Amino acid sequence: METKYAALTFDDGPNAVTTPKVLEVLKKHGVKASFFLVGDNITEESAKVAAACFEYGCELCNHSRTHSAMPKQTSLEIREEIRYTDEKIKHITGGKDVLFFRPPYIAVCDSMYDDIEHTFICGVGAKRLGGQRIRRGAKQADNRADGKRQHYPASRYGGER
Repeated sequence: METKYAALTFDDGPNAVTTPKVLEVLKKHGVKASFFLVGDNITEESAKVAAACFEYGCELCNHSRTHSAMPKQTSLEIREEIRYTDEKIKHITGGKDVLFFRPPYIAVCDSMYDDIEHTFICGVGAKRLGGQRIRRGAKQADNRADGKRQHYPASRYGGER
C-alpha cells in the first residue's frame, strides 16, 4: 500500500496573535506544518512566534516580502522580495536555507522561475485560482534542463524536513 501524505500550510504570517493558536493545535495533535512567511510581517514579536514554530519542527518558507502580485514586478524587485524574506527567516532559524516559496495570490510568470531558486509550492486548488497559467508554469518548471527548480502542488510534497 502506498503511503500518502498531506501537507498543512499556513500563509501570510507570522502573526503574534493567530500563529500561536495554530501552533497550539498542531502540538495538541502531534502535527507539523509549513508556514509561508511575509517578510514585512516579521517583527521582533512575531519572529519569536515563528522561532517557536521552527523549534517545534515546522518548516519556515518564503511568501515574499510585501505580498504583492509578483508578475507585475521587475526581476530585480522579485529577487529583492525573496532575498529580504530569506534573510529574515535565516535569522530566525540560525541560518537554515529556505527551501520553498509560495507566490502571493498563486500568481506566477515565466521569469519568476529564473529569478527564484526555491521550489514553488502552490497547493491544491491553485488551478481554480490561476487557470491555465499555473498548469503552463508547472510544466515549464518541471522540464527545466538544470533540474534545480520544480513546481509542486502541496499535495505532492511529503513534508519531510
